[in-house]
Amino acid sequence: MSATQKEQKDHPQDQPGHEHTELKVTVTFPLAAKPPYEAEVEPTEMAEAIRVAAMSYFGVAEEPTATYYLTHKGDRVVATDTVGGLAGEARAVKVTLTKELIQG
Repeated sequence: MSATQKEQKDHPQDQPGHEHTELKVTVTFPLAAKPPYEAEVEPTEMAEAIRVAAMSYFGVAEEPTATYYLTHKGDRVVATDTVGGLAGEARAVKVTLTKELIQG
């Protein structure tokens, strides 16, 4: 077996005709001094999992006086939306983690 054949066997996603299924997700959080959260996820990953991971990355937690959610192209993302649904035909999607204060 040649080195090229071994490489293709070890990494089938790199073979011609094999489509890479993961999508790149970038989450910005304007209130944080950190760079954006980035991850490679399956298209079936739900937005809620991305929100939770991004909150952990940015060091924020649920609080009684605020709610955190994702927005995409200015619209609020439903927790059960999939990354693939948000990305459409694109191989990447950018969303924003938004903090909304709850008036009580």
